[in-house]
Amino acid sequence: MLGPPGAGKTLLGSSFLAEGLKQGEHCLYMGFYEPPNRLLGKVASTGIDLGGAMADGRLNFIWQPPSECILDVLADQLLSDVRRRNVKRVFVDGLSAMQQASPEPARINSFFAALTQELRCTGTTTLFGMETPRLFGPVLDVPMEVGPSAVAENLFFLRHVELEGRLRRLLSIFKMRDTHYDPTLREFVITPQGIEVLPPFSVAVDTLLTGLARHPGAGHF
Repeated sequence: MLGPPGAGKTLLGSSFLAEGLKQGEHCLYMGFYEPPNRLLGKVASTGIDLGGAMADGRLNFIWQPPSECILDVLADQLLSDVRRRNVKRVFVDGLSAMQQASPEPARINSFFAALTQELRCTGTTTLFGMETPRLFGPVLDVPMEVGPSAVAENLFFLRHVELEGRLRRLLSIFKMRDTHYDPTLREFVITPQGIEVLPPFSVAVDTLLTGLARHPGAGHF
C-alpha cells in the first residue's frame, strides 16, 4: 500500500486488522511512527476499536521508534510472534522509516524479499505501508523496484487530489497478481464510523493520479 503522508494508510491498515479480529484471527501491528497508545486513540476516533483485542492478546503491537533499525532483529521479532500466536494478519506500517534508518541500505531489497517469503510460508496475509514523498504534482514517485513493492502480490495506491475546490482522497489498484481487478479510481472518506469507499468518480476528469485533476480540454484546477 503506497501513499503520501496523511493519505490514510494507517487507518486502512488498521481496518484490515479489525476485520481479521472480527473473523477470530490473531493479528499483529508493527509500526515505526506512532506508539500503541496514540495509535489506539487515533483509530478509535474513526470507529475502529483495537483496544479490547490488544488487552486479551488477540492483537499484538511491535513498535520501533524511527531511529537506527537492525533488520534481522525486527524480522526475528515479527516472525517469532507470527509463529507463536499463529497470526493470520500482519500490518507493517512505515517501511520508509525502516529503509531510511537501516544501517545496511544495500540489504533492503533482499531482506524484504526473504521476509515476505517467510510470511507467505506461514499462511499469513501481510499488508505493508510505504510512504511516497509527494503530496501533489504531475510526477508519481512510486518505488516499484524497492523493497516489498518489487515482490508484492498486490499494490494499492492512495493519493490526495484537489477536485472542484475540495481536497479528496483517492484509492486505486495498481497490481493484483493472477486475478482480474477493478481498475477504476475511487474516492474514499474517513468518517467516525470508519473508512467508506465511494463509487467511481462521476465527473469526467483526467490526470487524477497526479493530484492535479482537470476536465478534458481544460487546464488544471
